[in-house]
Amino acid sequence: MVEIKSYSTHHIKAIIGKGDDPPWRFIGFYGHHETHNRKHSWNLIRLLYGLSVLPTIFIADFNEILSIDEYVSHKRLRPQWQIDSFSRVVKDCEMFDIGYSGYNFTWCNNFISTSFTRARLDRCLASKSWRDRFPSSKLQHLSTNTSDHLPLLLTLGPQSLSSPNHKSRFKFEGGWCLYEESKEIVQETWDKSRPDDSGIQVLESIWNTRLGLLKWKREKLGHVQNTIKAKQALLDSLQQGTITLSSKHQACVLAKDIDRLREVDEVYWCQRSRALWRVKGDRNTAYFHVLSVDRGKINQITAIEDDHGVLQRDMTKIHLVAGSFYKHLFSSQTEGNIIDFNVLPTRHLEDNSQAKLDEMFTNEEVKQCLFSMSGNKSPGPDGMPALFFQHVRDIVGSKICRMVLNALNNGVFLRKFNFTLITLIPKVEHPLSMTQFRPIALCNTVAKIIAKALALRLKKVMPDIISDTQSAFMPERLII
Repeated sequence: MVEIKSYSTHHIKAIIGKGDDPPWRFIGFYGHHETHNRKHSWNLIRLLYGLSVLPTIFIADFNEILSIDEYVSHKRLRPQWQIDSFSRVVKDCEMFDIGYSGYNFTWCNNFISTSFTRARLDRCLASKSWRDRFPSSKLQHLSTNTSDHLPLLLTLGPQSLSSPNHKSRFKFEGGWCLYEESKEIVQETWDKSRPDDSGIQVLESIWNTRLGLLKWKREKLGHVQNTIKAKQALLDSLQQGTITLSSKHQACVLAKDIDRLREVDEVYWCQRSRALWRVKGDRNTAYFHVLSVDRGKINQITAIEDDHGVLQRDMTKIHLVAGSFYKHLFSSQTEGNIIDFNVLPTRHLEDNSQAKLDEMFTNEEVKQCLFSMSGNKSPGPDGMPALFFQHVRDIVGSKICRMVLNALNNGVFLRKFNFTLITLIPKVEHPLSMTQFRPIALCNTVAKIIAKALALRLKKVMPDIISDTQSAFMPERLII
């Protein structure tokens, strides 16, 4: 259902709803072309935005840019005060650009001369409530040969790389550290396992801990934001009712529960936003939520070019393109030049340096490696970041150390701990080919500890085998 509520030469406002779904606002907008009339456009945006609290999105030719990199001209620069005026409107209305895919500019003057100008004048600006309502929305800049503006295509429906049978993987939540019950679950699980140097018991304990934490989250925590709303409603009713000793005590308990739940919610969204500068007490959950949504949009692959340059949008075909690309990349096609290392000059370690390398690894070194790691870095296949092991070190520390030391000192290591997840990091803002992604491996924390212990041990003798003049990397040169 679409209901037109108002319109003018510069806007059209509609309420959109479907069945029992709550309605939201669509506002099509055209900014004044003349610079001296642009202030009337900004005042109209403020007026339209403030007329309702419904989730709102502007799809518009604003005739203005938000940053200087959205404008290219060989004739003149865009005045900064014009950009600042538009930016203030966006900030005042607390709207966000939802991003886009496709060509970087939406308008050009079509002059094939020194006056050729391009700019991103068309965009979608949405309220936070609209972004929360449609987190998977996407804006595409389509091509045209009949207009100086590119058409915009807004897609609301969720699009995911996941197959229909895909299940989201387990990730330990930093907010669970605020509850003593989470430690009790770990204690109960790990107490059942026997000491085992091979790591099999550790692997089983991690798996059982995951199951226990998920069950506790489902039965005790539930959906954090819904729990906060329910407890807040109960607290409001107690505060508005007759004050008794019992109700006063109940209100204090509820207030503490709500405060802790809000901190859990903040940590949850902060962890997903990757805002590593966050400190405890910021309580800027809404901001972290926006960052998380933005990261989700950036990390989604909605289209990719195949080997023939054809743009594929079907998820199944995208999977095939990615698989084919990396199979070809990591397969041996031709024999490369083989370097004979025997003819290279070598530097030998002194006896004392060799003794340093041969020393047995200790519990203290394992502990140092664990606590030198950032707690909330993306976890490996087991879903347990360094934060988990740091938080419950008094429970799991001895068994983790036994297993790690057995790997470092005796070379016995369970292969499953070395499994990794491959994730693709965009090299450019809007990647369209597989070469524009950088693959990285997400390792389990146990494997990271072992790798870091070896690196720190090697660090002690590196000055003996690498000259100071070889400290910088140079292409096609060997350092060691």
